[in-house]
Amino acid sequence: MQNIIRNLAFLTPIFVLTIATPGRSASIGAITSETLEFPVLNSVLNSEVNSGIYSLDDGTAEASIGFNGGGDIAWLNSFTVVEGHKTITDILIAWGSSIDEGEAASVHLWSDPNNDGNPDDAVLLESVNTTVTNPSTNTFASIDIPDRTFAVGDTFFVGGFMSSTDTFFPALLDQTSSAGKSWVSGGAVGSVDLNNLSGSSAFGTIDSFGIPGNLLVRAKGTPEPENIFGTIIALTIAMMSLRKKR
Repeated sequence: MQNIIRNLAFLTPIFVLTIATPGRSASIGAITSETLEFPVLNSVLNSEVNSGIYSLDDGTAEASIGFNGGGDIAWLNSFTVVEGHKTITDILIAWGSSIDEGEAASVHLWSDPNNDGNPDDAVLLESVNTTVTNPSTNTFASIDIPDRTFAVGDTFFVGGFMSSTDTFFPALLDQTSSAGKSWVSGGAVGSVDLNNLSGSSAFGTIDSFGIPGNLLVRAKGTPEPENIFGTIIALTIAMMSLRKKR
């Protein structure tokens, strides 16, 4: 059950998610946006693939997303694989506000088994622990992950995860436009399962919570690695063939 209230002190929408159980109800948190003013530090992409970088944002955040009073939050973008950039090698993420330099965080890569762009069935492929760098600056950290190769047309998700017992807004949001491909999975501390994103108390596109925009999370895609051994064998066979002809 979702109740929508408005925090007049901050003039931002707060979405209080309540789990209804027989005989009682329990408030488990609120996804909140915080308005920001940042300098433009990154080149404008605002297209799904540009120079091998999968991106939805334009490089500048107008808000950051998180929880009043703490919680777990995973935030992620959906992308579709294009030719020439089938191997995902890095996750690029710009960290939000009310978090500290060096604070623990992690980044993740998921596949989308039915390629519908909805992570309700997302399969966690890679997880890398990291720390927050340059929060509240629009500066992207590039985090190397084990390479994963997809087929053209496949959908995948990349995102970040943080947990805190204090108010925090770790996910930066570009509100210039919305592609409808940015998702959140959140709830009380310890409640978000990265193997079952839709099982959290707050799950959906960021737009569905009344805070439309594109999250500042990107992925680096490179050409599929060449089969070196296959190339060597082919060259060897070709050379042997030339020698026989001579």
